[in-house]
Amino acid sequence: MSRLKEAIMPLHDEAEKFGPLHTIPKGTATLDQYKEILKRLYGFVFPAEEMIDPRFIRENMRFNYDYQRRLPHLVKDLAYFGISKTEAKMLPRCNSLPLLDSFDRTLGLLYLFEGSRLGGQVLAKALRDKFGFQNNQGYSYFGSDEVDIGPRWKFFRLMVEDHVNSGGRGDEIISSAQTGFACLNRWLHEQ
Repeated sequence: MSRLKEAIMPLHDEAEKFGPLHTIPKGTATLDQYKEILKRLYGFVFPAEEMIDPRFIRENMRFNYDYQRRLPHLVKDLAYFGISKTEAKMLPRCNSLPLLDSFDRTLGLLYLFEGSRLGGQVLAKALRDKFGFQNNQGYSYFGSDEVDIGPRWKFFRLMVEDHVNSGGRGDEIISSAQTGFACLNRWLHEQ
């Protein structure tokens, strides 16, 4: 996990300093800019979650993946702003996602999604402060419905470590996480 964190840190720093999300903690994002960020995130998360093979999850994971999905949070946030599920499905989608043809590659992308819950806590607070959002209305994706993120993250980390220690391919997990993060950064920069 330390190798994985180190490998994606330059991509994380790029997103934090130069991507559209950096305007949220700075308090400079307008409500319209924030809505556009949610739409772009939907355009990445929707196809990425569609690519995850449920067979890999059932055979290899010790948690309920449906509970881990990020898309319902985005749908909830978009609905808060008057964008229906039907309208959301018509939003542009990222079509350059990494290949998820193995459990190891799937774990790399899941690492990106699970890690975003941690950073999302900082963004959720900034959104509440800036726009007065409450009760996960309008910021559910970043607030993760205020579930206890720490224990979930610890469990996910241990699961990845156990998988690698029992023969999983750590280099493939790292490569997939890097590719996924780079793809997300490019997608968020495109307007």
